[in-house]
Amino acid sequence: MAVYNGETYLDKAIISILQQSYEDFDFLIIDDASTDKTNEILRSYSDPRITVVRNETNFGLTKSLNIGLKLAKGQYIARQDCDDISYKLRLERQVQFLELNPEVILVGAQSRIIDSDGKPIRSRAEEKETSKLSVIWQLMFDSPFIHSTVMFRKDIVHEKYGGYDEQFRTSQDFVLWSKLSKENTLLNLNEILLDFRTHEKSVSSNYSVENLNRTAPIYIDNIVDVTGDRHSAADFVNVWLGAKRSSQFSIPLQKKILLTSMIDNIYEKFVAKYPEAVHDKAVNKSVARKYLYCALYYISYSRFESIKAFYKAVSFDKNILAKEMTQYLIRVLMGASGLSVLKTIRKFTSFL
Repeated sequence: MAVYNGETYLDKAIISILQQSYEDFDFLIIDDASTDKTNEILRSYSDPRITVVRNETNFGLTKSLNIGLKLAKGQYIARQDCDDISYKLRLERQVQFLELNPEVILVGAQSRIIDSDGKPIRSRAEEKETSKLSVIWQLMFDSPFIHSTVMFRKDIVHEKYGGYDEQFRTSQDFVLWSKLSKENTLLNLNEILLDFRTHEKSVSSNYSVENLNRTAPIYIDNIVDVTGDRHSAADFVNVWLGAKRSSQFSIPLQKKILLTSMIDNIYEKFVAKYPEAVHDKAVNKSVARKYLYCALYYISYSRFESIKAFYKAVSFDKNILAKEMTQYLIRVLMGASGLSVLKTIRKFTSFL
């Protein structure tokens, strides 16, 4: 655990680790030269499993994590941020899984998103990928893991791959997963084992345009590994990141509407390289979520294109009909005239 000025949530994060059902661990906490009461809080704990290391100057998260990796003596490394809360069975479940599955080098878990007061925002952050192929698929679009949920094998991640890339002050986890996935199996347990806190000071809330521009080449490389087409990959990443961060990027309308066809092309190349992906339920769910995102994104641009994207999502995951259709149709039809409502419903039912 690395922490910088984390006094607000630090106690709850530490207690969640000390109360784990699996008790045989060392707890390394790297205080990155905090100026608040963080150090005072850390020194108040007398549990012999805790080791506190204080940086003389503020190095940033990535370097602090690598300091922890170098000092860690265990076979497995578990990560958690200083504002998140691990469930009691988290370490036990992940250690058991890695012991039983030696081919897997990293395992994450599902998480529940909570707000600054600890109240659930929704039941899951987003379903995270539970198969090797779905992780490879997701890495072309976003991170397949909540960083605070992962446990990995130190000998491979640190000693073979050198840990986190210190060129990246943020998104260092995404960069590492991208590197590891090319030769190894990474996946998530299909079990919620952590509360992931989101607030204005959390790392995930502070992604800038500069950071996105720095990570864009990683996304492009991940796509090129699958499609072999760097030009199309660069074009897609520009549009996809623009859609995900619409307030920070200016993307022409004609490019926005091409998003679904771009995903079509990537999926076609993906199953050509990994034919078994067609029958991988985790892949199908992840593909469906990309089309669902397009369907919601298109609502303000073209209801017809939005409905087509929604139909594609359903074709990959029928559960979307039950889970999303009512809210989706409400959003599509909001503000529409009576005639356009009728036309929209007719178009929608014609696809179904």
